[in-house]
Order: sequence, then C-alpha cells, then structure tokens
Amino acid sequence: MSNKVAMNDMKMAVIPKQGSLYRINDDLKFEKKISSVTISNGLAWNRQHSLMYYIDILTQIVAYDYNPNNGTICKILDFL
Repeated sequence: MSNKVAMNDMKMAVIPKQGSLYRINDDLKFEKKISSVTISNGLAWNRQHSLMYYIDILTQIVAYDYNPNNGTICKILDFL
C-alpha cells in the first residue's frame, strides 16, 4: 500500500471487528485487504517496504510481508 491510498471503514458506535481496511488501486477500485477491524490506528513500513505493520488499537498489532509492486500482503506475525 506504499505509494497507494489506504482507507478503512468503521461504525460510529464502536462494534468490535465490524470494519475493514481497503486499498484504493490505480484504477480507483477498492480492494479489501484486512477484515474484522475495530479501530484502525496505524500503518507503517520498514525502510525496504518489504514489511507492513498494522495497528487496530483494540484488537491487533500485526506484521505483514508486503510487496510494494502489487500491494499484496501476507500475515507473518501477531504482536497481540
């Protein structure tokens, strides 16, 4: 999602695991990347853009293998 736009959806009332994280592709179509989101609170990448870190403040901190060429992610480590 580096060099891409990322967004999430969530309900106004906090309902655990009812939202998602999306990537907006070059053709402006939405691609769901992560489901069961409560409150997205952070995205970060390592210097090589080969790892993406994602924080859902109430439920998860996760590291993903990340391909910056096509935006694919694969979960490799749960911190919570």
